[in-house]
Amino acid sequence: MSDNNDNNSNIFNILLSTKAWKEFFFKTPCVKSSYLWGIGCGAIMFAHKSRLYKGNLYHAFNAAFLTFGITSSASFMFCTTEYNNRHQAIRDAFLKKGINYDDNKNNNKNNNNNIENTYKR
Repeated sequence: MSDNNDNNSNIFNILLSTKAWKEFFFKTPCVKSSYLWGIGCGAIMFAHKSRLYKGNLYHAFNAAFLTFGITSSASFMFCTTEYNNRHQAIRDAFLKKGINYDDNKNNNKNNNNNIENTYKR
């Protein structure tokens, strides 16, 4: 029985330590903020429904989970739409001046690597 639990905990640690999961959660814009909005609204809904139903936590948990899902999804959708609109406006401004935005982004990465290498010496 303990071997099965050790195996499950190892799989869980491997899933959490993968680079793809960390990049999704920490580097994808709007993920953290949408989860925080969902957690906050779900907690408020849980407190409200548990007070309203006077101890019947089944309905309070259901309402909190539903509120978390709806709020997180809506917040992520609105945030990514705004994020994409801002980046499209930046690309349009660069293209209006005749600068390719993607090439400039790659050149900045090379310049940053050169700067970091000079500080490491």
